[in-house]
Amino acid sequence: MNRFLLLALATVFAAPLVAQTDQEPWRDSFYPIISYSGNDGIALAARFALNKRAPWEAPYFYSGRLIADLGYSASGSYLASLWFHAPGLRRDWRLDAVALATQQSRFEFYGIGEETSYHADSVSTGQRYYYKVRRTQQQARAQLSRRLVGHLWLTGTAQYKVTTFHDLPGPSLYTSFFADGRQETDATGRAALVFDSRENDYDTHRGILLEAGLLKGSFGNGHQQWVAEGRAWVPFGEWRSTWLSLRGVAAGSTGDVPLDARLYLPVFEGQVRVLGGAESHRGLLDQRYIGRDLLFGNVTLHHDLANAGGIMAAGLIVFADAGRVFEAEKFSLTTKGMKVGGGAGIYLRLMQTGVYTFNFAEGPDGFVFTLGNSWMF
Repeated sequence: MNRFLLLALATVFAAPLVAQTDQEPWRDSFYPIISYSGNDGIALAARFALNKRAPWEAPYFYSGRLIADLGYSASGSYLASLWFHAPGLRRDWRLDAVALATQQSRFEFYGIGEETSYHADSVSTGQRYYYKVRRTQQQARAQLSRRLVGHLWLTGTAQYKVTTFHDLPGPSLYTSFFADGRQETDATGRAALVFDSRENDYDTHRGILLEAGLLKGSFGNGHQQWVAEGRAWVPFGEWRSTWLSLRGVAAGSTGDVPLDARLYLPVFEGQVRVLGGAESHRGLLDQRYIGRDLLFGNVTLHHDLANAGGIMAAGLIVFADAGRVFEAEKFSLTTKGMKVGGGAGIYLRLMQTGVYTFNFAEGPDGFVFTLGNSWMF
């Protein structure tokens, strides 16, 4: 995809959002990305970015941003994606849109429900992929948000997704739940109210975000979901080098809920991988528990050891996470069955938006290390 096509796409997406008064130009960049994971091995990707820097006092770093990624891994996984984020191209409007095609050749699957178990010795030479499945997906999603008054926003999201699951050679937990591969085609619409008083949305130290949303999907005979979420950030000290972040989430679903819908929680301008991993529960393996309903919370104490302002910062975190899913039983506000984990870690912030967290935790399945490429929330 050449530069001129990307510029054309940015123009199309931004057409209703062009009433910005500042004259900051769009700037492009192109660079490689190299990563490694135990699932996919070495992965190589190329990224093209087209950015419009926001005014210094804005609560967002970029007024508009277009990112195109293309990547491939040693295991046969691939990713092609196009993301457009425009929180500041027009006053009181925000747009977040993504289109992607991906295959994850070694996608983790640990079963469905709150009583699933994990045994590391189940993975052996004869059943190397016991906790794996191959997942292929094509997706298009767009969220448009409008400020109603003050910190209150109304958001609407439309999404179309086609997901295919394929079993891998040898015995696997996936084949004990599903006799063969399955394809899920799901078109969803979602509306939510959001109260957002964060000082900024990229390196938050102060503020709250409250969200309540309703979703309706087309898969099977249809499904519905409600989500309620609260986040808070509390700074300490004159220089705000120490701050506390807290989050509580509850979600419930009815109808024919797709397997893939159990893996993600839709939130304001994005989605969260649940339940387990750097985005939802650092004491659990990535997406360790999945179910129709969900309840979890996180608390993290951050402290800067070094802070060079907008250039970089590094520090320590101490955290505790707790959560559970509901599949066989109905959702309830309860501490029964909660999976609790906690630990400590370090973080590194490069410039204002490049954040990496290294989390070392103990949870129900033992020691877990997770790596986050952003703040948890």
